[in-house]
Amino acid sequence: MNSMYKISIIIPVFNGEKYIKNCYNAIDSQIEKSLEIIFVNDGSIDKSLDILNEIKRNDDRVIIINQPNQGVSEARNNGIKLATSEYIGFVDVDDVILPDYFSILYEKIQNNDIIISNILFERDKKLILKESSFSYDKAFDGQYINKFILPRLLCIEDMTLMSCWNKLYRKDFLLKNNIFFIKNLSNQEDVVFNCVAFSLSRSIIFTDYAGYIYKDNEESVTRNFITNNIFEKILIKFHLDYRKYVDLSFTDKELYQFNSSLLMFSISFYIFKAINTKGITLKVKRSYIKSILTNKDVISASQNLHPMYKSSMSKFEKIIVYLIKSNSEFKMDVLIISLNYILNPKLVEVLRKINR
Repeated sequence: MNSMYKISIIIPVFNGEKYIKNCYNAIDSQIEKSLEIIFVNDGSIDKSLDILNEIKRNDDRVIIINQPNQGVSEARNNGIKLATSEYIGFVDVDDVILPDYFSILYEKIQNNDIIISNILFERDKKLILKESSFSYDKAFDGQYINKFILPRLLCIEDMTLMSCWNKLYRKDFLLKNNIFFIKNLSNQEDVVFNCVAFSLSRSIIFTDYAGYIYKDNEESVTRNFITNNIFEKILIKFHLDYRKYVDLSFTDKELYQFNSSLLMFSISFYIFKAINTKGITLKVKRSYIKSILTNKDVISASQNLHPMYKSSMSKFEKIIVYLIKSNSEFKMDVLIISLNYILNPKLVEVLRKINR
């Protein structure tokens, strides 16, 4: 089916009344105007649908899918099925894109199946550039993808690879290979989607352009690691068997090393966040962090890290692995107490850079 638009943008919405207008305005301000704008209202119980209907009245490019709550994966899937353009892009309703975002990605994707851009990560009103580790403006074929890009996707928390919203996908490529988000998979849904897409792609290209601003907003549950018990969700990721969803050529040992590496990165990142969390006593922090460092899955993971991850570990991650292997309660206490009392905003920024 021929389309009058170049790109279909799919935006899932669940109780997003605070963000919809800003999100739409960012899309409406795009230099590239040939856009099909698909909002998927996923069972919102606030005023989201009213706001979307108001926007649609003034913009013929806007399409609204109104469905009972089925989760972000099914929202995106229904958007993919309805899309009519040559390319598909995703935007989260609480994020922002720069005016030239889609025009640049459209210009640079050329004949490739997927284009991947850098990301601007907004935290505490500061922008942090997340860059790809792969060469720019060079098409990578299937052999390279399976040897280098897929392993990095699976063992290193690289937002440029993991996310679906900093990319354009050729729609025919997705439909021909029946690539959709896995229904009812609430953890790693973007990673599994990209794992399938990457494994079947004949060519992927990266651009050094960064026009997508991911907002780490204060309401995010991941910002309070302890009270929201994020560690349990991390362990679910650790036990995820990707072979249920995608045909991978890696050995059992390699897949376990991938999951172990991702687990080690995640607990290092969130231990740092836990220590820096305000309003929680040192006693609670110590108890919770020790329970992580002495967890049997964490101990096993620390002994089965993939070489790709080992070569990219930050100093903080290496310290965490050392503490796990040493099994020294005294050394754990020294780290937790020291960081708890010396952390200040400037030091936090320094340590964030050390830890990526």
